[in-house]
Amino acid sequence: MKLVIHYNKDLAIFVKDEMKILASDFKELAPGTGIVEGDYKNLIVNSGLLEKVSIFIGYEKIDAFKKISFKEWIDSDDSFKIECSNREVCIELGRIVQDNTNTKVLLENPDKVLKAEMINDKILLCLELLSSNLSSRGYSIANTEFVTADVARAMVDFSGWNNKGVLLDPFCHEGYIIIEACLKSIGVGVGYFKSKDLNFNVKEPRIKGLKSELECYSNDMKDLKFAKQHAALAKIFKYLKFGCHDLKDLDYTMKEDSVDFVITALPKNTSMEELFFQLEYIMKKEGVVVLLTGQELDYHELYDFKLINETKIMNKSLFKLVKK
Repeated sequence: MKLVIHYNKDLAIFVKDEMKILASDFKELAPGTGIVEGDYKNLIVNSGLLEKVSIFIGYEKIDAFKKISFKEWIDSDDSFKIECSNREVCIELGRIVQDNTNTKVLLENPDKVLKAEMINDKILLCLELLSSNLSSRGYSIANTEFVTADVARAMVDFSGWNNKGVLLDPFCHEGYIIIEACLKSIGVGVGYFKSKDLNFNVKEPRIKGLKSELECYSNDMKDLKFAKQHAALAKIFKYLKFGCHDLKDLDYTMKEDSVDFVITALPKNTSMEELFFQLEYIMKKEGVVVLLTGQELDYHELYDFKLINETKIMNKSLFKLVKK
């Protein structure tokens, strides 16, 4: 089935990699918008990076839609509406669909919603079956987010996390990074938490064995409370270890050479010198560190860490380092 996908444009390189696993024939039409061949239910349930998945209808000049039979997507007793930022396009497409199907337009609570986007002088038209955003996980109750769940999943993917050894987030914020790592490790698709919004049944996930130790720290009790609540809502609280610790206390909290992965989003004005001093003590040789930060990377070479990859997300730098 041909599908339209929407995603955070800053995560495009990660989405392309994910689509190689979950779908095929990925084509980006515009930043944050693409087309794939895949199974709708599979993408909805198992993608950790997409915001929307919709049924592709056409990508054409407006007159070409007159030749399309919309009866494949809209039944004769359905009501529908067109959503588009261009009012003239919205009205014209509405007339075309109405003439084609003999159905009625209903602006409030229609049976079917068709989304239209103007891209490169053409119109991308799709059938939207799920109005809520997939990146807003059903386990989240926080009013503010330091790192969104889709960015957290991208950071986990970027790290190469392999569900082995010890994974630590020393600045857990709302807990999304460690939760997304855990969900990926035990085989729970994030769409499971949106099941009440879906038009199909989602089976109870079969939990795989967790082969790793996941630790989640913060010196902010409010953040730690949210992280624990989110983990409980995601039904993975029992898999995680929480602690209230300052950065400077890591070498007292963790054993020497004990940590395999550190994935974290650094708070503003974090001391890079203190960070790498602590990481040099707790990380195993060839341990991986992934940092999302608006700061310049510094002091890593002094403490025997090598930068092996970097990219940009949300106007911040995403660094991947390995301990020599």
